[in-house]
Amino acid sequence: MNISNSTSRFSTFITSLLLSAMLLAIPAHAAISLPNGTINEYVEDMRVKSLAGDVAIDRQYFEGRWVVNQSWKAAVYSGIPQITGSCTAYPTIKIREREYNGDGTAWTLENRYTVRAKDYFIGTDCQANRIQTLRWQDRSTGQWMEFQRADITQLQYQLVRYGDRNNNAVSLDY
Repeated sequence: MNISNSTSRFSTFITSLLLSAMLLAIPAHAAISLPNGTINEYVEDMRVKSLAGDVAIDRQYFEGRWVVNQSWKAAVYSGIPQITGSCTAYPTIKIREREYNGDGTAWTLENRYTVRAKDYFIGTDCQANRIQTLRWQDRSTGQWMEFQRADITQLQYQLVRYGDRNNNAVSLDY
């Protein structure tokens, strides 16, 4: 047996294996939005199993830019704030591009989804100003998400935990 010939066949095999692996693209799903013709694309980069289910890291090309895990997007106060003295309450909060209406400490959508203030920053100011943690819940499935803000000056809450009705949870650190 000729050693150089077997080495050549082995290197050819490895090269063809690497090329075929490179040709296997990550599955992507693109759609054209009508009537304006913008493209929306979804690419899943990684999926890991956890007790709370699969945790997926994905990217979406949405409205002309890439967004990592749009489902983990921050909750943001919106609408015209209701100001009473030094108390500022926001009647609307936006989570995953859906608007929830409420009184500044609790919000609902379609009588199925609720968002409630859970924890507060320490202080003497009114509760609506001091909300630290929000808890979103789907009353039908029992799924929940917790959003938290670092300080009172921010109008957005980062997703810090989510889970199911059995309290199997995934925590996110930023």
